[in-house]
Amino acid sequence: MVGAAEGRDIRNAGGNLHVFGLNATTGTKLWQFDPEAPVWNLAPLFPGDDSTVFMDFVGNVYKLSLQTGKLVWKTLAAKDQMSFSDGGAILGPSMVYTCSNTGEARGTEGTGGALRAYGLSDGKMAWEQILPSPCNSYPAVGKLAGASDLSVVVTPGAFIGSENIHGSIMAFDAITGKRQWQYQCPVWHGIMARNDVPPSTLCIPAHWSAPIITGDGSVLAERIDGLVYKVYDSLQGQREPLDPAAPTELDFETTPGVQAETIDLDRSSLHGAFAFAPNTMAVNTCDSLFVFRY
Repeated sequence: MVGAAEGRDIRNAGGNLHVFGLNATTGTKLWQFDPEAPVWNLAPLFPGDDSTVFMDFVGNVYKLSLQTGKLVWKTLAAKDQMSFSDGGAILGPSMVYTCSNTGEARGTEGTGGALRAYGLSDGKMAWEQILPSPCNSYPAVGKLAGASDLSVVVTPGAFIGSENIHGSIMAFDAITGKRQWQYQCPVWHGIMARNDVPPSTLCIPAHWSAPIITGDGSVLAERIDGLVYKVYDSLQGQREPLDPAAPTELDFETTPGVQAETIDLDRSSLHGAFAFAPNTMAVNTCDSLFVFRY
């Protein structure tokens, strides 16, 4: 098993400076690895080749031997070493995709984010998309409605702290990185949905939960406004291709044919909001569990 512990870093009041490999049966420490920057909400990935892959909070990516902790490769987000993101990484068949922030950006309104794809075997960056809003969550990889190839989806949006905050959902081709569609949410006015927890355990989520691509090719994500968004493309393959790059402006148009439905839970959630079982969907918020049958 892989976990993290210890220490703080001058760039942020939190995070862990050390990553550990432990024997899952005995708890014995097998190895220790110190990343270039702290990890945040460490979510190690396991490609199935006796390795583990993870991202630190500035967007650096690492692949280690699962048994020894020996570094297989690391790829630095070279210009982003003073940044911070609450986001992380997800695996595809041959790539790892990361959601992080750029320059010295720390996830606030008016700063940019980055979605990047790295080769799983060698860590070389295959492509990147610089996003108009921060990337403070995790990507999702899957097949969208009407598509035969894989896509990667992100949910750009800033942390709380500004009066007006933009949020969006964007889909890109998982192999080439070309933009497929985008959805612009209504501007959010800086008030969190209700969180009925004691002040000593106040829940302060990122802008979005991690998105999920469902079996019918829709995207689900829960926003800090308390709404669960279901976003899907009704015109896949029936319009001219978009400019392959993400828009640079903060206010942009939703792609024609992309539609959204919402359910109001009146609560915010953390990254791991969704779980599924046969004919059942569960959504975990800061203070409640909602279960839907379908």
